[in-house]
Amino acid sequence: MAIHFGYRTISKTQLQTRYFNILELNSPPQPLSLRVPKEISKHIEFFSLFFTTGILEIIVANINAYAEQQRKASNSKRCWKPLLVKSFHIWLAFLIYFGVYKIEGVSHWKKMRKNHRIPYYMSHKSYKNILRYFHATSPSIDTDADLWYMKLSPLYEYIRKVCKYYVYPPQNVSIDEIMVHLFGRSTHTIRAKHKPINRATRRGLLV
Repeated sequence: MAIHFGYRTISKTQLQTRYFNILELNSPPQPLSLRVPKEISKHIEFFSLFFTTGILEIIVANINAYAEQQRKASNSKRCWKPLLVKSFHIWLAFLIYFGVYKIEGVSHWKKMRKNHRIPYYMSHKSYKNILRYFHATSPSIDTDADLWYMKLSPLYEYIRKVCKYYVYPPQNVSIDEIMVHLFGRSTHTIRAKHKPINRATRRGLLV
C-alpha cells in the first residue's frame, strides 16, 4: 500500500519505520534567506560585504611581508614590486574569471587575448608572482599544521562572521558529502577509484 503526500509517494512501511514530519512533505524546499542591506544592488557591492577594503589591506600587507621574507631567505633576484590593493583586486578577478570560464592553457597569456580581454589588465608574470607569494596570515605567526584553515586568518574568521550575520539557512537542513576536483597538491587530497572524480578533496554541503 502506498500513500501519496503532495509530490512524494511513500509506502505504509515507511510511515511506520521512518521518522519525519508529514507536514513537510507537502511544502517545497525552503531557499536560503539573505539579510542584505537594501542599498546593495551591484555584484561588486555584494562581494565587498565579504572582502572589505580593510581585510584586503591586511592580506596585501601580509603578501608583501612574505614575499620580502622569502626573497631574502633564498637571495632571489626575481622582480617584485610591492603589491597594491588595486592590483590585488584585479588578481582576485582573475581567479573568479578562471572559475567561471573554462580556459585551456592559462599559462599562454598571449593566446588568451584572442577570445578574452582579461589578460590586458595584468601580465602573466605579475599574476604568477602574486600566486607564488600569496599569504593571507602574517608570516611571523606560526600556524598549527593540524588547523590548516588558520592559514587563511584573518580572512577565514571574518567571512565566517559575515556569513553568520547575513545568511539564514532554512529550518530543515541536511548535510551531504561532495567531492571537489583538485589539480594542485594538498595533504587533504583523497583518492577514490570507484568515484567519478577519483582525486579530490572531501567537503560538506548544506542541502
